[in-house]
Amino acid sequence: MHANPQAAPAAVTYLMPLSAMRARLRMLIRDELCRLTNNPKARMWWTAVHYAKGVVLRGRHKLIGWPTAFGIPFANLSDIPG
Repeated sequence: MHANPQAAPAAVTYLMPLSAMRARLRMLIRDELCRLTNNPKARMWWTAVHYAKGVVLRGRHKLIGWPTAFGIPFANLSDIPG
């Protein structure tokens, strides 16, 4: 059994198409934002300006741990090459 029930086993993750992994990541981030804000309609913004206004300033939350050190820019996941 996994410590995190939402985490996919490594073997499944490698077999999952990139678009499906991106969709899953978006869903997990959105669901956590909804939970933290106690707002089922909360949404994640994927441009720096909209994220700053909609998530950080309005919702008072900050995404921590984005892998910029690995060359992955903060952006819409569909715009990041696979």
